[in-house]
Amino acid sequence: MTSGVGPSFKNWLKSPERKPLIQWGSWFFFFTGLIQVIIGLRYLSTYTFPQDAIGLIYTISAFFSHFIFISYLVWIVFILPLTIIIPKQKWIVPLSVLTSSLILSATLLDSLVFGDNRFHMSTLIMSILGMKTWLFGLVYLFIFFAFTTFLSGRVLAFAGKPGKRLCGYFISVICVLLLLLTHAIHIWADANYYTPVTRFTTYLPLYYPATAKRFMMKHGLASINQNRDEKKLNDLNDKHAKESLLYPINPLEYKTPEHGLNICVIVIDALRADAFTEALTPNLLEFSKHAVVFKNHYSGGNSSRMGAFSLFYGLPSTYWQYFEGISKTPVLIDRLQKENYQFGIFGSAPLYRPTSLDRTVFANIHDLRMETTCDIDASYARDIKITEEWMSWLGDRDKKQPFFGFLFFDAPTAKSYPPEYESRFPEDGNASKIEKKYRRYKTAVCFDDDLAGKVLRDLEERNLLNNTIVIITADHGEEFDDNEMGYAGHGSSYSRFQLKVPMIISWPGREARQIERRTSHNDIPATLLTEALGCTNPASDFCSGTDIFKGPEWEWMISGSYYNFAILEPDQITISYPGGYFEIRDNAYAVISNKHLNRKVLREALNESGRFYKK
Repeated sequence: MTSGVGPSFKNWLKSPERKPLIQWGSWFFFFTGLIQVIIGLRYLSTYTFPQDAIGLIYTISAFFSHFIFISYLVWIVFILPLTIIIPKQKWIVPLSVLTSSLILSATLLDSLVFGDNRFHMSTLIMSILGMKTWLFGLVYLFIFFAFTTFLSGRVLAFAGKPGKRLCGYFISVICVLLLLLTHAIHIWADANYYTPVTRFTTYLPLYYPATAKRFMMKHGLASINQNRDEKKLNDLNDKHAKESLLYPINPLEYKTPEHGLNICVIVIDALRADAFTEALTPNLLEFSKHAVVFKNHYSGGNSSRMGAFSLFYGLPSTYWQYFEGISKTPVLIDRLQKENYQFGIFGSAPLYRPTSLDRTVFANIHDLRMETTCDIDASYARDIKITEEWMSWLGDRDKKQPFFGFLFFDAPTAKSYPPEYESRFPEDGNASKIEKKYRRYKTAVCFDDDLAGKVLRDLEERNLLNNTIVIITADHGEEFDDNEMGYAGHGSSYSRFQLKVPMIISWPGREARQIERRTSHNDIPATLLTEALGCTNPASDFCSGTDIFKGPEWEWMISGSYYNFAILEPDQITISYPGGYFEIRDNAYAVISNKHLNRKVLREALNESGRFYKK
């Protein structure tokens, strides 16, 4: 029996077809990548090429290397292992031809969708495509199958010729060098605010270029103050924005507001809605008695990056990557600068990571401090420092000009607090790991509530509450396995524990009250621009929200994370994941097995995700 198995294994191991098939596969998928490059030219139909050498080199390098990398990756992950296990031409060649045809058809379909809508394909988008589109894709699948069948034969004859092996090695080295060059340039460009490079990211499907801003800063390879030169950045960004965006859709017009109100925005990282209680936030609760409290308020993201984006732009998170790529600032901040507001920006966590506020919201703020440092390397210590610095700045500012203040506390998300707060919530020796983490979270919330209370009392003592809009909220919530499904922290689910946050607004002249209808961060830019700064345009010209005081409540909204997004409806949540998969969950976050996709809402959401782009 052993003698029978041994020769069979040796014959399989020494199969004469394996090596030629591997050589053939590498060439075949290289040519597939080249065809992808040709098809992908449609992605560039709406792209304005950089005028500088670095930007141009990067665009060409990224464009070629990315498509060839995708093709090779498919070969290495799927076809190459099968070639090693089943080294039979009659199986490997047809399978490779089918795979290549699918890659090319998908690239063509995605390029058409992107050209018309400025977003890439997913199964969620595929679910609303019409029959005509599917027939078009099917026709091209057959065309590509016929073409790649012909190509496979030509490559079989080509790959076996003398000298092609050395040529293959040379091409492989060139492709790898192009890929490395692409990511190296992007690392440099991201750290140096070089938008001719970073703005290209959204144009390619499944493209995730490398970044290393913190490393570059630490080793002196990037100078933030030098590279954020305000005039140079503004001129560059305005040019890129005009080329690609309709933001705002119409020029904004303003009437002079009766009173130039100050604006103070206090954001407490990861403060979930149900933490707004007498036990955890007594200072905020006391302040809210004289303010408007929104009881059913949602962030536009389950992460700091998307939560902050929705708060200042009032747009779906799906725009973030493009706006960040060209460092396009929100019209709210643009108007405040036009009105000569003084800016006091104090963030406990670095502004450049993970929120990228330095490249988005505050990209045009001169001398912006990137991070707060202090002797004790802890979030609570930095929270104390920004509180002290804010009050010092408030005293030293020009009293004749209005101000915009932004305080971004960090302690709750880091579960950080001074030692003297340890006894606020005694630890239960039998508590689970998640219960212990929740105890530390509550303690940190209490600590930041005390700091926020100090800020609010200081405003009152300076008699500033009579002419200052105060907004208190969070970038996102925080989950502690509340649904007993294993979800914890933030950025991990779209449950109400990660999305629902407090919203307290003290507005001079407005009576204190509580509002129960659904509101969101998207409503804040609409409210401030129209109510405080005198914008006469409809809010739809510059954001997805409405006046938060007048309504109406949202029927659906887009919320995002670092890698995916969800469409929220009152009774269900539709989540789109990278790679095309989507699922629908109910309000208890249980998966709905019998999916009911609301195509009307989906079409409206996808339209909202594209209407601020030039077609």
